[in-house]
This record gives sequence, structure tokens and C-alpha cells, in this order.
Amino acid sequence: HLEGHIMIDHTNSVIKTPSLFEIAGLTTVLISLFFVGYELRQANKIARVETEWQLMNTYAAWDEAIISCPECFTQSASALSSTSEFMRNQSIIYRAINAWQASEIGYDEGLLSQRTFNLFYRDASIFINQAKEAGTLALWRQTLDENPDWIDSIVFQHLYDLIDDADSAD
Repeated sequence: HLEGHIMIDHTNSVIKTPSLFEIAGLTTVLISLFFVGYELRQANKIARVETEWQLMNTYAAWDEAIISCPECFTQSASALSSTSEFMRNQSIIYRAINAWQASEIGYDEGLLSQRTFNLFYRDASIFINQAKEAGTLALWRQTLDENPDWIDSIVFQHLYDLIDDADSAD
């Protein structure tokens, strides 16, 4: 009479002892995941270094231009009467803002150190002080005002604060 008794075969159950092949496969998967994670961290480090390097090259090129032609960067407001001088000065402003925006984006994305991002604050203060001395603050403000979609940017907020402070100091 075997009707009331069911035989259960435990050889294929979930709780069987894993084979050496299964342990080796699991170990291989874990090592692969660890290696992929390590490669991602290394790729991120390389991207940070490259971003900092590119930004530093931008600053170096900028500084070389200032050294070779300082009057090009401190043009007085009276010299802006010609269209070409106005366009040149506005291009200088855009060049500075673009470099500073790049540093903000790089910093926000974790590709730039805070130390390097802080160069922006130093440079912005220098540029706005020079613009005040040259009488070109209005051109800076006009350039910022022409780009309202950037208003949430730390760069733009700081520049507006510097310009407001320079205007109120008069």
C-alpha cells in the first residue's frame, strides 16, 4: 500500500550542496563585477584629471593673452564707440563666462575639484574690478541680462553680486 505515502526526491531541491562548478561560476561573476566597478572608478578619475587639465589650459591661454595685450582686456567704456571694439569686448566677456560656466558644470558633475572651481571666484572678482575701473560694468550686466536661461547658475549669481557690489561702491 503506497497510496498514502509519497516519495520526495531531494536530489534536485534548492537546498542541495552547490557543486564546485557552481561555486567557481559565482566567484567568477563576483570578480568580474568587482573589476568592472574598479574600471569605472578609474575612468571617472581619468575624466576628472582631463577636465581639470583642459580648464587649466583654458586659464593658461587666457593669462597668456592678458600678458601679451593687457590693454585688450581693460578697454575703457569710451573706446567702445566703434562696433568692432564693442564686439571684441563682448567676446572677451563671453570667453570668461564660458570658461567659468565650464568650471561650474565640471564641478557639479564631480569632474572638477573645489580647489580648481574656486579659481572662478578669484578671476571673477579681478575681472569685475577691472571692468569697474574701465567703466565697462554696464557691458557685463548687459551680457548677463541677454542670457536669462542661465540665471540659476552659480557663475551668473556671483557675477551679478559682484557687479551690484561694484555699482553700489560708487
